Amino acid sequence: MGNPLKLSIVIPAYNEEHNIEPLLEKLSPVVRAVDFPIEVIIVDDGSTDNTLAVAQRCATRYNFVKVISQPHMGLTPALIRGFEASTGDVFMFLPADLQVMPDEIPKFMSLINSGYDIVCAWYQPIKPPPLTKSIASKIYNALSRKMFGITIHHMNSAKAIRRTVMENIPLRPDWHRYIVAIAHAYGYKVGEVKVTLYPRHSGKSKFGFWRIPVGMLDLIAVKLQLKFLRKPLLFFGLWGGISLLIGIIVGIVALYMRFILHHGLRVLAYPTILFILAGLILITIGIFGELTAGLRDELRILLRKLDRLTK
Repeated sequence: MGNPLKLSIVIPAYNEEHNIEPLLEKLSPVVRAVDFPIEVIIVDDGSTDNTLAVAQRCATRYNFVKVISQPHMGLTPALIRGFEASTGDVFMFLPADLQVMPDEIPKFMSLINSGYDIVCAWYQPIKPPPLTKSIASKIYNALSRKMFGITIHHMNSAKAIRRTVMENIPLRPDWHRYIVAIAHAYGYKVGEVKVTLYPRHSGKSKFGFWRIPVGMLDLIAVKLQLKFLRKPLLFFGLWGGISLLIGIIVGIVALYMRFILHHGLRVLAYPTILFILAGLILITIGIFGELTAGLRDELRILLRKLDRLTK
């Protein structure tokens, strides 16, 4: 069977002072009961309350807890910071608000051990969420499933991810919502497990109205990144070729009218020049995009080799 996989649980915390201690009290028996090693990394994301002090106090009580503090930067940077400080084979994002109970953790690891690269929580709420949040979540998840061709029900949820996945996928600020879509596009095996979703233990939800338009724009950005920018010549070359073809056809029509019908239209010269130039520019952008993508892939390979050499 070999050595069991080590799990690194990362808990981003922003103004969660009343949730940290109850969460760790529920995590402690799970750490003792499971047959795989667990470390817990709490990332204080610039909290303005006593979250950091409470977390540091708990770290002296529980030897499996590590605390990191950073300025308020958001969830994705907090997750990346926690991942960089982790030492496990599997990385797990667990919310600090006790909506997902720690005794669900073995379910995630069971699927990871069966061959999945990333396992998402399929939330089963015991209490209906607020209407605005529910509608936004349903629209977001439905669009994500349609755009990225995956069947996961809740992509912005608690999840367990193999370290190799996090090392190889690109993430920008606020892209934690799209870890599943990006991993799926990179060929990783994605699964989900039903998890009971409880009401928030304490404090206020960080969900706000502006997350909806921002999330939609990010959705489009990720789709472009995965479908087109990985093969820029396919995207820009296609539209460049269409533009070039239109320009050539308009030019032929203009020449036919001028030299055959002896009734030329000077106005046709402008769209001819416009479409031909636009086509050439788009094709050139695609070629340079291919060169950039190739350099990016080579850099990623070099960084991966360097990381292996330094371990």
